[in-house]
Amino acid sequence: MKKYITTVWVFAAILTYGFSVGISKADAQIFSRPPLELSQILTENKTPEAIARYMWRNFAYETDQQQFGEAEYWQSTDEFLKNGRGDCEDFALFASEMLNKQGIKALVLNIYGSRFAHTICVFEENGTYHAIDGTDIKRVGAKDLPALISEIYPQWNKGAIVTRAKDSQKGRILKKFEKHAKAARAFASSL
Repeated sequence: MKKYITTVWVFAAILTYGFSVGISKADAQIFSRPPLELSQILTENKTPEAIARYMWRNFAYETDQQQFGEAEYWQSTDEFLKNGRGDCEDFALFASEMLNKQGIKALVLNIYGSRFAHTICVFEENGTYHAIDGTDIKRVGAKDLPALISEIYPQWNKGAIVTRAKDSQKGRILKKFEKHAKAARAFASSL
């Protein structure tokens, strides 16, 4: 019995070591890769699912404070590609730009609750709204933005369609709305 337990422990230790080395090598690959050209990314990733999968494989989450020493820093698509990491608005901005370049109407949406603020990419297909939330695709099929947000974040109370300000690394609000306001027209008129 002692031999069996020792064998199991040795096997577990080897497996754990091998797994941690594999993860280290994978992380190193993400951050040591040369930046890809936007045209190449667009050619290889034509759907919302492909774009979300690309971001999951190639980008890591890191707060603006950790990365830039600032509370808020909205990276351009080129910066995000080069750095390989960012926070929620960086993922949303990247996804929105990729989708719009593929001919899919998309925008960046800030969502606010009593204890949170978050940014996602919203896109429209066949008259309904869906989202890319970080690297997760949310196929909701909502008829308007409040319905979409309520499905994903039921505790929300305000929202804003936003963009990256051209003259700074900050966000700029295009349209605000509240939980009970109709935002479908705001979406259509902002594109």
